[in-house]
Amino acid sequence: MSAFSPEQRANLDDYGGHLSTELRRSGRGKSATTERSRQNHFLNWAYDTIGLSDPCMGGRVHPQARNYLLACYAVSLVKGETIRGHLLRHKTITRYISAACKLFEKRKIPDPCKAADTDLVKIILDAVKDYEAVENRRNMISDEMMVDILRRAAKESPTSLVAALADWIILGQYTGFRLSEWAQETCRAYARIGHTSDAVAMTRDDFVFKGPHGLTLDQHNLPAYADIESVDVHWRHQKNGDHGEQIEYAKNRQHPQMCGVAAALRIVERADQLNNPSHHPLGVYDDHGTKFITGADTASFLRTVAAAVYKLDPEKKRDQEILSRYSAHSIRVRAANVLHRQGMSDSYIQKRLRWKSTTFLNYLRNTIYAADQHNALMGIPTNNLPDLSDRAGRPLNRFRLPQPTDSFRALAAAAAA
Repeated sequence: MSAFSPEQRANLDDYGGHLSTELRRSGRGKSATTERSRQNHFLNWAYDTIGLSDPCMGGRVHPQARNYLLACYAVSLVKGETIRGHLLRHKTITRYISAACKLFEKRKIPDPCKAADTDLVKIILDAVKDYEAVENRRNMISDEMMVDILRRAAKESPTSLVAALADWIILGQYTGFRLSEWAQETCRAYARIGHTSDAVAMTRDDFVFKGPHGLTLDQHNLPAYADIESVDVHWRHQKNGDHGEQIEYAKNRQHPQMCGVAAALRIVERADQLNNPSHHPLGVYDDHGTKFITGADTASFLRTVAAAVYKLDPEKKRDQEILSRYSAHSIRVRAANVLHRQGMSDSYIQKRLRWKSTTFLNYLRNTIYAADQHNALMGIPTNNLPDLSDRAGRPLNRFRLPQPTDSFRALAAAAAA
C-alpha cells in the first residue's frame, strides 16, 4: 500500500473493504495469507536463527545440505518455534514445510525433499506421525518445563504443593517413579498393600542416606546435604513384581538444582516438618493441614506449566487435547527420554527404570520434542549411570548404536564438503 498516498488510500478504503469481504468468503485470501506467513516464518528463521544470507541456498550447493536445513526447520516446528509459538500436529508441520519448499520452486531450485539422497525431513515427519499414533500417549516434561518448574518452586514455601511436586519430579528423573510409588488418588487417604496397613508408596524408611565410602548415616537426625554422598531408594512394592528392589543414586555435583539426593532430602525434611507419621507415604504437602499429593495435583500442575511454556490456551479445544497428555506418567516418560538423549541403550533404560516390557520404546519417539541442543546440566551425571547386568548376570550394553537422526550433522558436513 506504500505505492499510494494517504489521500489515495482513503479514497480506496470503501472499495478495498468489499474486496476483503469477498476474499474472506472465497477462502483464497486466507489460504494465500497463511502460506505467505509460513514462508516468511521460514525466511526469518533462516535469516535470524541460522544466519543465512540466502535461505534457499542458491548456487552450487549439494541438495543434501538444503534438505538438512529443512529438516532442522522441521525440528524447530516440532519444538513449538512456530508463528504463534504453539505446538503443532504432523498435518500442520507438513504444511509449513510445503510452504517453504515453494520458495525453492520459485527460484527454480530442486525441491529439497525430493532431490536429496537421504530425506531427513521425512525422517522427522514420520517420527512425529508415529508418535501421534501411539494410543494413550503421555508427553514428556521438557527441559524448558523443568526450568519453569524450578522457578516456580523457588518462589513457594518449602512445604507447599509446588515445592513438593518439584522435588518428586527432580527425583523422578533419576528413578522413573510410577504414580503409585509416591502419590495417591485422594489427598486424605493412602493406598495400602493388600489387606495390610503398609503403604504402597514410599515411606520414610525407604530413603536411606549414605556418606563417604557408603557409610549409612543417622536416619533419625537427618544429616546435612554436605555430608551426604548418595541415597538408597527402596521399593517395597512394585507393579513389575520386583518387590524389595533397592537402587543407589549419587549426588549431582554439576547441577545441585537437579540433584536427586538433594530432592530426596527435602522430601524427608518436609514430611518431618509436617509431623507426617513414618509409616505414612512421603508424598505430602501443607495446605491448612497435611495432605497427600495426588495424581490429579500432578497433572494439573504439569498442564499449568506446559500452558505457560508453550503458550497454550486451556479454553481452546485443540490446546486442551495437547495439555491432556501431561500427567504424573510424564515424569516416567522424561526419565526414559533423558537417558535416551544421552545415548543409553534400550536394554539399559529398561533395566535402570524398572520396566518389565518394552512399552517404554513408544515414549522414546517423544525425544524429538526436546531435540534442542539439550542442556547437559538437565541430564543424568555419569556417577548415576552404573554398569548394569541382565537377570542372567550378563553385562548390558550401556550405549545404543547410532541412529539415522544422529547423523544429521555428518550428512550436512559431507554435503558442504
